[in-house]
Amino acid sequence: MICKGCETIYSTSHFQQHRQQLAQQLDKIVHQHNLLQELLYPTSSSSMQENNIKQSDLLKIIEQWKYETIKRIEDAAELAQQQVTQLMNETTDKVKKDFRLVANEITHSQSEDNYVEQDLDSWTEQLNKLKQQLLTTTQTIELNIIPNNEIDWSSMIKIKKFSFNSLKIMKPSRIVNIVHGFGGIQLGASAKSFVHYAISQNALNQYNQNGHEKTIGWNFGRINDICYSHDLNQYVMITSNSVYAYNENNNRIEKKPIRSGSAPYMQYWSCTTTPQMLLISYDHWGSRIEQFEMSNYKMIKYWNVSENEYVGKIRYNSDKDQFGLIVQDRQNNHKFELRNKSMEILRSIQLDNSKWGKFLLVVPPLDGWLILYQNNTMVLVNVDCTTKQSIEYTDEVLKATFMKDYNCLVLSIKNNQHHYFSI
Repeated sequence: MICKGCETIYSTSHFQQHRQQLAQQLDKIVHQHNLLQELLYPTSSSSMQENNIKQSDLLKIIEQWKYETIKRIEDAAELAQQQVTQLMNETTDKVKKDFRLVANEITHSQSEDNYVEQDLDSWTEQLNKLKQQLLTTTQTIELNIIPNNEIDWSSMIKIKKFSFNSLKIMKPSRIVNIVHGFGGIQLGASAKSFVHYAISQNALNQYNQNGHEKTIGWNFGRINDICYSHDLNQYVMITSNSVYAYNENNNRIEKKPIRSGSAPYMQYWSCTTTPQMLLISYDHWGSRIEQFEMSNYKMIKYWNVSENEYVGKIRYNSDKDQFGLIVQDRQNNHKFELRNKSMEILRSIQLDNSKWGKFLLVVPPLDGWLILYQNNTMVLVNVDCTTKQSIEYTDEVLKATFMKDYNCLVLSIKNNQHHYFSI
């Protein structure tokens, strides 16, 4: 007898094995169903709070835009009022000056009893002219005001849903010229700014959402990765064997007394932070992921990696309390792994098998993990690691970063530019 489900010979052992496989597949479907149901009908306080926070962030941006727009209108009105007052004062001052000349002439002639009919006519004409100038001052000032009913108020702010595919056709909201040099770069972002490290120049610069640049002194060696601790409000930079913290409020860089348990020849390669914790991966086959308390930078936990693999990038998604990893093997096969806080693999998706490393970034508005292939190709793996889609960007993208407070995605382009996108 042939099983209609898998078209193999039917037996008792086959039946049990087949039912077990079907049960596992059903479990995955039920899990996907539960995830979707939670998104559609949030029941847990955390999910509802997460949705409320996202909605609140958008409303705050609109409220800030409203405040700034009203402020600009008030400033424009105040400037126009000042200009009108200045023009009227200039006319009044000139009339006063001319009036004093006529008044002095009349007073002098009257005291000397030295005037004739022509003088009286001239004074009368001059006084009438001065009076006319004073009364018609406002008529010589033209106000060029756009009537409210002619302003397309709805076009000043538009709401649209950003999609990953939009990056292929969208123009950046801002382009900032920078210098990469050669040898690669590193990027890392806080909620309001990001830092850019050019390896060949050993230069570290900070940028805000407007593209304004601030140079940070750096002479501590090559930076291999950058992450940010929102609990401590500081950037964390890792070199081959050291960890540094940069506080953007006082511009101080401090070396941390980290105590690793890995062999000295292994280099720190990638880093990410969770609340009060720092995780580091290494650039060596069969190395491990280590977790450090950021209060004293003492290692408290580690997870082994397969002897034929190493973790090229590790990132933490605070919204889901999960990790994303780019894992490479000796045959240059790359995969993306979604893991929980215990580093258990929840799902994985195969990537390409090039020799080039991949860059990984969490982008909450895109509801996924952005993976850069070190060329024009960008891949978006959805937040639950069940689907992926790729696009070809117009330029070669080296790295990317995301400023959460402004929903601003920044692509660092090979031709020495940062491309800003409001998403």
